[in-house]
Amino acid sequence: MNTNTGKALDLNVASGEAAIYQDGNIVTIGVADLVGNEVALRQLLNTYNLMHQAKEEIEKENRILRDEVSAMSLSPVVSSLLSLINVIGVVLLGFGVDSLAQGTPPNNSTLMFVSGLLLVLISSGLNPFTRWLSRKYKERNNANAE
Repeated sequence: MNTNTGKALDLNVASGEAAIYQDGNIVTIGVADLVGNEVALRQLLNTYNLMHQAKEEIEKENRILRDEVSAMSLSPVVSSLLSLINVIGVVLLGFGVDSLAQGTPPNNSTLMFVSGLLLVLISSGLNPFTRWLSRKYKERNNANAE
């Protein structure tokens, strides 16, 4: 029985998890309605637990998305730095090849060639490595946050 109107509640008509509709109106469930009603208490606890689990999942997804955004904001900086290193390496490589192609190469031509080649290889291979490292770091942080 609804304590507000004196009418009997039709509990077979339910909409959503937290409200019971009666004659088109939302009827609130009070403490007096829950006292001694084991089924209603179980439903209330189940609803609370489901909402708590959903909240935890949303918070976890929010942490993951926040980490992805921070990695994406760092990605242009890393890419720019690696591009600069690559350009320097290509220039050194070009000067090294040009020096080595001369009839009598200078003493530092091999050093320029090797250092340019190393810079190009490092800058080319470091970009996927930094993405992999960032992903591993995020996975570790997400595991620690749970």
